[in-house]
Amino acid sequence: MLELAKMLNIGHLWTGNLRVPEQTSPSPYAGFVTAFKVENNDDCVWVGLEGNTLVIRGSVDKLKILTENIEWFASSEKSNPSGGDHLHIEHYPDHFYLAPSSIPMVLVLRDIE
Repeated sequence: MLELAKMLNIGHLWTGNLRVPEQTSPSPYAGFVTAFKVENNDDCVWVGLEGNTLVIRGSVDKLKILTENIEWFASSEKSNPSGGDHLHIEHYPDHFYLAPSSIPMVLVLRDIE
């Protein structure tokens, strides 16, 4: 999870592959993404899919806000184990950093052996 946050914070195009947990169901979600791509532009953060690739585009300032949310979530497990194992990142009216056309994203903390 922190690796994703680091890639969002780099400030330029980045692509990478993700490890899908073996013998793990994505249920209740539609599936796993197998790669991700981060791109910069001058807009609010847009999250979308291109096949099985998670694409995140946005301005450096807006991507920084998303990065801080992910870093907080990934580190909160240590300081607040009852804080939950997932984080919803989804647009709502007048959202300050997510684009209206952004798809909902759920980040889940899992122990991978």
